[in-house]
Amino acid sequence: MSYTSLQTIRDYQELVDQSIRHLGGYWRTLSGMARVTEEIGELAELLLVEEANDEDVGGELADVFIITTCLANQFACDLTSEYKKLGLSTEVQYIIHEQNDLPTAVNFQRLVQTTGQLARLLNHYDGDKKLKVTEKQMSVCSVIALVHQQLYTFAASLHTNVFDHVERTLKKNLERDRHRFALTSDPITEPTVERYLQLKTHSSSVFQQGSRYWGAKPWDVTQTLQENMERFSGSLRRFTVCSRIEGLDGFIIEAPKQALTQVELQTYVDSASLKITQVESRETVYFLLRVE
Repeated sequence: MSYTSLQTIRDYQELVDQSIRHLGGYWRTLSGMARVTEEIGELAELLLVEEANDEDVGGELADVFIITTCLANQFACDLTSEYKKLGLSTEVQYIIHEQNDLPTAVNFQRLVQTTGQLARLLNHYDGDKKLKVTEKQMSVCSVIALVHQQLYTFAASLHTNVFDHVERTLKKNLERDRHRFALTSDPITEPTVERYLQLKTHSSSVFQQGSRYWGAKPWDVTQTLQENMERFSGSLRRFTVCSRIEGLDGFIIEAPKQALTQVELQTYVDSASLKITQVESRETVYFLLRVE
């Protein structure tokens, strides 16, 4: 994607995704959240300096945007839809003017508060502290959109255009960070998802309603059925927990024909909570799992 063609939040969401895939893939979600916390702390440190360097501040703002967008991508968030729910423009030319009459310090406090909500949700999904049964749960997608809104108003109070710094930061990262971080596979980047989308929708984007899928790791013909199922059981468990509240459209398992049947699959998954649909191509069978 050309940097000159970036006009909407989806353009930037796709750009972040392409950049991360080029670097090798996404971090674990809790590692990503730790990075967001780190960048917020570095931003606070800069704000304590009487005459902070504008470029440094802009770079930290860009880092917060990029990493939270990575987290949104990992849940296949349709940020365009989430922005509209907040009454927030999806056009960059208008987003950069998002502002209020609150003092800069208050805008920063609101950003920190909303980031804390995001950490709480991710810890519920992937960490050790679950939400209380009585708590009303928001989706990661809606909270990230709110984090972005707070980020834009805070940046506006500093007279900073976040998106100018996002482009520069991504270019720098692509040159510097290819082998810097430990990377792991993620259900959003599995080739299963892209192949299924091309088969069913002729679309390659998972960031829009109707195409928000997670995928299983590619089937290994040298392993048994049970061994293959165990390879992606963790991702499937996560999907079962978060799918309904996050609005995911399904979890896709791809296997060669004759390697897996729907009856066999039902013995490994919770068929009471998951609906299974089968789609076939010439040599491959896809199983789409949805939470009932």
